[in-house]
Amino acid sequence: MILKIIFLPMQLFIFCASYCRGRFSLSNRLDTFSLFLMQQSFPWIKGIFAYRLFEKKKFKEVLLLYRQGDLKNSSGLFLLSIALSRRATGKVNDRTIGLLVAAAERGAKLLKNYYLFKLISTLRETRRMTASELRTFDSEMASAGLLYKNFYYRACLELASEFLQQDKVDEAKKWYQIGRLSPGASASYLALTHYFDPSSAHSEVDRLVSPGISLIDIVKMSEGSICVVGNSPSVIGANVGEWIDAQRVVIRFNNYSLGPEFIDDIGSKTDVWVRMLPTPLIDRTLQPGVSLVVFTGPNSIYRSIPKWPEVIEISSQVESTDFFDEKLFFELQSMIGSPPSSGLMTCYTIYRVLGYFPKNSMIGLSIDGNVEEEGVYHYSDPMAFAAPRHNWKKEAAVYKKLLLGVL
Repeated sequence: MILKIIFLPMQLFIFCASYCRGRFSLSNRLDTFSLFLMQQSFPWIKGIFAYRLFEKKKFKEVLLLYRQGDLKNSSGLFLLSIALSRRATGKVNDRTIGLLVAAAERGAKLLKNYYLFKLISTLRETRRMTASELRTFDSEMASAGLLYKNFYYRACLELASEFLQQDKVDEAKKWYQIGRLSPGASASYLALTHYFDPSSAHSEVDRLVSPGISLIDIVKMSEGSICVVGNSPSVIGANVGEWIDAQRVVIRFNNYSLGPEFIDDIGSKTDVWVRMLPTPLIDRTLQPGVSLVVFTGPNSIYRSIPKWPEVIEISSQVESTDFFDEKLFFELQSMIGSPPSSGLMTCYTIYRVLGYFPKNSMIGLSIDGNVEEEGVYHYSDPMAFAAPRHNWKKEAAVYKKLLLGVL
């Protein structure tokens, strides 16, 4: 306790200085020094500092505090920072959920709605809620205050979406009616608006909720004549463009390029475009011939899509728009302990639908597990990088089993 009191003024100075680091050209070593001081800190200041590190995307430093700290006496904000850092680095599992539960229990009542929103939204990224969990959240939300109302409304909408997915319409409607008090938030939950307020929903949403043709449908129709073309630099010199174009279904990802210099190696045909939800990193231009766009992530149509007008715009230009199958996504995620990359998720879908993975139908995917060490990640985009939330080594092991047919 004496050490904590002695170090307190210095800790407060270091913490305040970290906010002004850019203005005063302070070194990154400031955060490293702060990490040392935080080991002898009061729980509340340790929590504030950890959350500050999380905001600065210094997830490894937060997790270092986690490994060296005593969780029994930790503040709710510290536990929240750990959980969100684990989530950002791909550890979307029951351990992360447990930390969020503890954070909500210990956290300041003023931040209760924020804790609940993060807990509910992360749980929905991990798996479907149990009946017991739904009852608990139903009770917790009913007694929550209205401080940080925006997070409260968003938590209501997440809960409404989960109830709707589990066909509990009355409960879903109850929470939707509360969540829609924030028009900006409710508009981004396309499935909820479509179900409970169809008159205000965009006409295109009907095709998003009930796609005319899904990724699973297209895989079935391929009858094994299918090729998944990734963006790894390994495609350069492959000289399989003609073979790729001869397949019944060709699937490509995100910012793929079909420039004339690549045609011989990767062909020119695209039937399915698998891509992230709208982000400045991904081009919005559709290539000719694309009949299906698949947006990544589980149950995305039942989640908040901040840039939903762009989803509507893309959907209106193709025959059909789909999202990854939720059941298969959670199945694969539990297998590798992290959200699967779009490449692995697509290949896993093919394997599960056909019962095997067609020979030689995987091109340009990094399956050796050393993605993070490679100097170049994308064959045509030098700015592309490997997402840290994917567990590339475990994905490599799944790829190998998938190709051997022993998954």
